[in-house]
Amino acid sequence: MSTTPLHELKAELNHQHRQITAMMQAVRTSGGPLRVEAFEQFRAFLAAHEAAEQTCMHGVARAESSQDLTVVSDRVAEEVDAADALAHLESLDLESPEFSDGFASLSEAIRAHAEAEEYRELPAYHGVVSDEEVRVMVDRMRRVPHLAEDSDGSLTFAQNLDRARHELG
Repeated sequence: MSTTPLHELKAELNHQHRQITAMMQAVRTSGGPLRVEAFEQFRAFLAAHEAAEQTCMHGVARAESSQDLTVVSDRVAEEVDAADALAHLESLDLESPEFSDGFASLSEAIRAHAEAEEYRELPAYHGVVSDEEVRVMVDRMRRVPHLAEDSDGSLTFAQNLDRARHELG
């Protein structure tokens, strides 16, 4: 049985969501310079991941979907909330209880967001988005690790997001 482009997209999305979960765990369980490094890697990867979703997945879904668009609108609103939470976390001492509590809340929101993408948004693409459009999505999603690796650790989430959007076109 051959793999369809939509299955490839789901596999790539699942893989990246697992990477994000592992990165969040590294931030939560490390301290000192290791926490700073883990947070910078997480922030860069999440920004590249969200930029890829925003530039290819959400836009195509909005343009192509004849279904209720609240599935996509809800994901976009969650991404805005996560960006706001990250901006606040970036202003805190990474060793502070406020950072730990805020990061725990953000982690749970990201987990719920990922689940909704996988089980609500992606199924809405079936029969609505062409295989060629899905292949473009897969290609862009596969660029995420490279975009994250090329990030300067001093960039904020918003700066990383803008840089990744620019790179993705």
